[in-house]
Amino acid sequence: PETLGNTESIEWIPVDALSSIMVELVEEVLRSQSLGKTLAYNLGNPKVVTWSSLSKSVQNLAGVSRIVPVKD
Repeated sequence: PETLGNTESIEWIPVDALSSIMVELVEEVLRSQSLGKTLAYNLGNPKVVTWSSLSKSVQNLAGVSRIVPVKD
């Protein structure tokens, strides 16, 4: 789509990087004897970009000839 509506920020994390981070977190919990404690993590990409800066690359990668508004 041309826009993502009110959400213009993209905080995507490559799945291979995310899985590595998750394995590290689990290993650290096991190492630190934190089992049984409630732990929470919010994994987000610190390098936030906008959809408008990515859309042309996504369009080219997907082989789409044009980007249309969501309402079309």
